Amino acid sequence: MSFYAGNMQAIDVDGDGTEEVAICIDDNFLILKFNGSKNHHTYEVYYIKQNELNTEGEYQIYTGAIMYDLQNTGEYEILISMRHIIEGQPTIGRFLTKIYKPASTTSVNDDKILPTSLKLYQNYPNPFNPKTKIRFSLNKTKDVSIKAYNILGKEIKLLVQENLPAGEHIILWDGKDNEGTPLTSGIYFIQMKAGEYQQTIKSVLLK
Repeated sequence: MSFYAGNMQAIDVDGDGTEEVAICIDDNFLILKFNGSKNHHTYEVYYIKQNELNTEGEYQIYTGAIMYDLQNTGEYEILISMRHIIEGQPTIGRFLTKIYKPASTTSVNDDKILPTSLKLYQNYPNPFNPKTKIRFSLNKTKDVSIKAYNILGKEIKLLVQENLPAGEHIILWDGKDNEGTPLTSGIYFIQMKAGEYQQTIKSVLLK
């Protein structure tokens, strides 16, 4: 079961001044775009998303939708807000927004959950040899800096120094320093800074 059957909302999803109709019918979420006239109301299917949650006892309630150019590329994504509910446990649930990039008026080629916070996750594998993945999430576009330090606090590798969009990101560290020299076995610290956020994790290189 996905969303809430029969839930309907009139909203100007694409910002053109004319409201679309967003509706949940059984296992489908649809956006219908007005293409008629003042005396002849007709709609076409602008977007459709089928059920993606099949777990018994869990469902999602649709709460809204809007289109937005998240990365300032001129291409708009559809942001669908919903609440994930577990039956029999009314206090357990979460609000989330999913991002969809339409490939046509009736299909999508990508979707992902928009992170609600900034976070640096533990690298994997750890211990590692010779490579490890570093995953982090951004809730909005941020200037991000990620560096590796040795146990003496000396910077040995600049991993990221750029402005990145919201979403999940993964970078690969090959266990080398800024000069391209392979590091020896030992404990290293990976630190991420993004605005006011700062987090450090411990990583072990084991050869």
